[in-house]
Formats: sequence, structure tokens, C-alpha cells
Amino acid sequence: MAPKVPRIEVRLQADRVLYLSRKTRFSLVFFITLNSEKPVTFVKASRDLGMGLVNQLITQSVECVDAESGEVVPVLTAPTEKKSEEESPSIMTLYDRRSDYLTFTTDSTPREYEFIFETNKLQSDRSYTIRCHPLTLRWWSHDSQADILSYRASHGEFPPSETPPLPCSVTRNEISFSTRNDLPQPPAITVSLSVPSTLSLSNNPPFRFTMTFTSHAPRPITALAERDNVETSNKDVKILSSETKLPIDSDLVDDGNISGPWRREDFLRMEPEEPYVESRALDPTKAYSGLENLKVGEEYILRMPDSQWSWWSEDSVDEVMRYAGDRDSGRLGHVPSIELVCHDEVKFRAVD
Repeated sequence: MAPKVPRIEVRLQADRVLYLSRKTRFSLVFFITLNSEKPVTFVKASRDLGMGLVNQLITQSVECVDAESGEVVPVLTAPTEKKSEEESPSIMTLYDRRSDYLTFTTDSTPREYEFIFETNKLQSDRSYTIRCHPLTLRWWSHDSQADILSYRASHGEFPPSETPPLPCSVTRNEISFSTRNDLPQPPAITVSLSVPSTLSLSNNPPFRFTMTFTSHAPRPITALAERDNVETSNKDVKILSSETKLPIDSDLVDDGNISGPWRREDFLRMEPEEPYVESRALDPTKAYSGLENLKVGEEYILRMPDSQWSWWSEDSVDEVMRYAGDRDSGRLGHVPSIELVCHDEVKFRAVD
């Protein structure tokens, strides 16, 4: 039985917003997955436009279209071949059911393995769609990179290609993004604390305190606040000794991350000047609560150290969830973090 002809699948991923100021990077990523019984090696980039995958994507497969005018706008730049690449060309090996990727970025100093995404023909406050059409790789090989480079060093050219040409299908053939001139200014959010005067080390009665968050943004916002996680762990507050001002546990603070996957309850919708109030509990009887060092009769301070919410938007929670659940356009993107401002340091005393 003849072996199956290998094939490559390409999937697009892109950030949702491109800021023309380039104060944060925008990336368009081509995920490449191989279906083959044996590894496949091909040229990633080459001055021979019929050979390199990147060159074929740029010249034959990818177009960026202005959603309003229908105009095709050039955004991908052909890579510049360096002298070192003339001796050791850029080649890539894929393995069955494993993915690699090619990245085009607006970063002014792209990494060695990245390519340039041009923005000089894009306009602000527009929507664009990247479309990728199927293509075929004219040159590919089952040989190892070492054997291919050895042949090229001896003969001055690549060995003959396997046949037939390697088909590249596109599992998601288009993806959209919007443009803005500059990053939005993060809204101001203040936090106030309120606590009982005493904390019972036997948790009788339970010790409950409140945190009140107020947004001073001119419009409603949705913030990645992850309140469920924080409320159960209390990782955004610290307890200090009133005498030494040193924390009783250094592991109570965690500002979170922006890696996902996201749930609806991770996002908090806030209206301008309308307080959001959390009632929280500290249980000193709970194992690993961080409260084991509290001593009866001593005074302590509850405070909120410098904290951030790493992502926010004026989109509604429903709108956010539509793209937060999309693995290709679902990356939340980069915006300036919200600094949570809290000047309160409230005191309580530990009792039996």
C-alpha cells in the first residue's frame, strides 16, 4: 500500500486590536500542523520565491482587506535574507500531528525567528480581515536537515524535491482585527476597606471584612478581576503587625495573569461611580490560611498592597465572552493595567 501523501494544515490567529503607535506589539500567527507518516522538512524563507513558505504566503496566499472599502492592503513584508542564511538557509521540520508556527509582528525589534507586519498603509479606526488561501509547497523533503544542508553545501543547491507538491489547506481562512491610533488610558479605580475591631482565633464569630471598589471611568467597563479566585484565597490583601509593620505571611498577594481560559465569572462589569462591594472572610482555623502566627491580644493591620487588574475593556461581558472563548481571536490583547488605589490601613485585635 502506497504511503499517504503528507499534507499541512494552516490556522490563523491574531490579536483583536492593532495600535498604530506600536506601543504594544500586534501579532499575526500561522499555526502549521503536519499530517504525515514521516517528518517533513521545507524551506521557511528564501529568495527563491517559489520555494519558501513565508514567501509563498506573502506573494500567493495572504491578503489583508479593508472591511469598509474592500481595498487590499499590503501588510506582510518579504524577509531579508542575511549572508549567514546564504550558507545556512532557513528551513523547518515538522512532525506528524505536531504544530509549529510563523509569526508576523509590528514589534520594531522582532525576534530572530519573526517576520515584519507592516502598518504604514493601515488607517486608524478601521476593521480589516486577513484571508489565507490554500497553497502548495513546491519543494519539500523527508530527509533530515543535516542531510539537506550537506547536499546543498556539496552541490550548491537543494536536493530534488519529493513529489507531488505538498498541499497546504487552511482550517480557518480568515480572521479580523481593528485598528486604533493609541492605547486607551486605564480608568482610575479606588478601593476602601472596612473590618471589625476584633478577630477571633477560634473563628467564633467569623471575621468578615468588606472591600469596596469604585470605578471613576466616564463609561462602564469590564475588567478581568477574577473575583471568585481572589475571594476564596484572599490573595490581594496583607496582614501586618501593628508594631513592626512587617507582614505575618508574605504569600498572600497574587495579581493573577492573562493566560486564560476565561470564564464569565472572571470578568467584572463596573458602572461609573457605582461601588462594587465584596464581603470577605478570614478564617484563622483553616489550614494554610496564613494566619497561624496571629497572637491573642496583639494588634494587626489589614491593608491592600499595590495591585492591578491586568486587562479591561469598554465591551460588555457578553461581547467579551464571544471573543474570549475563541482560541484564534480570543487573546485578550494588551492594554495598560488598571492600578487599584487603596490608602486604607485598618486595625483589628486578635482575641480567643
